[in-house]
Amino acid sequence: MVGEERLGWRTGSTGSVPDRRWRGDEASLALGEDPDPALDRTRIGLEWESGYGAEVVPGLRPHAAPRPATGFSRPTAVGRPQRPLAAATAVRPAQLPAAVADFTGREDLVRELNDRLATPSERPAAIAVAGIGGIGKTALAVHLAHTARHHFPDGQLYVDLGGAGSSPADPETVLGAFLRSLGIPDAAIPDGTEERAALYRAALEGRRVLVLLDNAREAAQVRPLLPGEGAPECVALITGRAHMGDLDRAHLVDLDAMSPTEAFALFALIVGEERAVIERAAVMEVVASCSFLPLAIRIAACRLASRRTWTVSVLARKLADERRRLDELRAGDLAVTATFGLGYGQLDPAQARAFRLLGLVGGPDISLPAAGAVLGLDVEETARLLTSLVDISLLESAVPGRYRFHDLVRLYARACAERESRAAAEREEALSRLLDFYLATAARVYAM
Repeated sequence: MVGEERLGWRTGSTGSVPDRRWRGDEASLALGEDPDPALDRTRIGLEWESGYGAEVVPGLRPHAAPRPATGFSRPTAVGRPQRPLAAATAVRPAQLPAAVADFTGREDLVRELNDRLATPSERPAAIAVAGIGGIGKTALAVHLAHTARHHFPDGQLYVDLGGAGSSPADPETVLGAFLRSLGIPDAAIPDGTEERAALYRAALEGRRVLVLLDNAREAAQVRPLLPGEGAPECVALITGRAHMGDLDRAHLVDLDAMSPTEAFALFALIVGEERAVIERAAVMEVVASCSFLPLAIRIAACRLASRRTWTVSVLARKLADERRRLDELRAGDLAVTATFGLGYGQLDPAQARAFRLLGLVGGPDISLPAAGAVLGLDVEETARLLTSLVDISLLESAVPGRYRFHDLVRLYARACAERESRAAAEREEALSRLLDFYLATAARVYAM
């Protein structure tokens, strides 16, 4: 009971002094132990930091011998965390996922990024890889991390931030896990994102650590997880669907679909080189139907590999029908529609409507005025909506003022439009507006 009173666990508190459980060194001090000189903590400092006076914890009297120094100081809200003590045991986390066994292609990009990581003068604070779902961002980042890990002998950290799902990871929780992985005891880990981020940056100073932040939602989610300027030899590898142009000192990579040669190599690696070479023309039809999207190619190849009685031509015929293509691109827990659905589920109503209606338009791309006609909006509002879809990789803009879908994304957008309860009327009105726009444009050209 005496100890509880010293810790401030008072029964019948009037509320002027809230009940509070002391943690770690604070509890030791409250129970009368001498402050740890290695932590530079005193009774007055404790009272100042906690807001509790001596009358609340009356037993603050030194009577025990000083304890051995611990490896880290507990940070305060106003002060920068002290550097880890030199005597602390070095911890080298090795958290990278297993290397992608059948990774293929991207040779030029891997070589370029490896050169950046190998040269300290060219090493950015972060490399952010963006692209649509299924484009191979994680596979590239994991492969690159394993290739370059010898440049980061002090360890590799990894987390899946869940940015494509409905519950992205909280940076405060991730920081707590990272700090423990770096050898910081629980008692020294503060509450709050800012305090943890400050201690995290201090723990990385003077170390060479690679941080892989997979599946990020947005730049705000990853900023607290980046190494600070005091750790110039640490690098963060980031993957996500959003283009993170607002990240400082980051090298941005916009990942595109595979080349035909790379697509054939990936397909052959899964189904077998001999089988692919015999029906090379059919293989090229299959990967073209997959629009050279790595996830779709992997799914198609896995389906073929599990059906020894099928020929590649059989698979090619199944994928030739656009209306059934997305249904065919499913194998086990892998599905192209599920991957696209994660991105679609994050759209606000205006974005979702624009995504659906633009999927109805044929042709390789569409101009900004024509898109405005489809959506029934002015050019400024249309540009804002389309830019927001480009930023999260659901739409592409190869040249200013023109927009296009990845072929499989267009099929998914059209399917979404057909599933809507008001789909028929909405589709008819959108296509009627587009036809009126084309007729009016043709009339103006004829008049000229």
